[in-house]
Amino acid sequence: MKYFYDWNSLEKSMISHEYSSAYGSVIVGERMQVAMVHKERGTGSRLHSHPNEQFNYVLKGELRARVEDEEKMMKPGDLVYIPANAAHYLVAV
Repeated sequence: MKYFYDWNSLEKSMISHEYSSAYGSVIVGERMQVAMVHKERGTGSRLHSHPNEQFNYVLKGELRARVEDEEKMMKPGDLVYIPANAAHYLVAV
């Protein structure tokens, strides 16, 4: 197990070719995942779920976020929490 990370030295790749256009670095733990990613405007993820919790903090741009049956427009400074196994998507607008 690794405890400390340098975002600048982490490998960047597509987060998932199966359900998302997000590109960047991700650290996956037993119950949580943390990533710093970029999505081109008009792209993002399709409705999906995974066993890890996820937090998404918007640095710039806007996201249309859906978690279960709730949808909201997110702007810089906003944070969305996605529980484990919750159906969700995030699209850059």
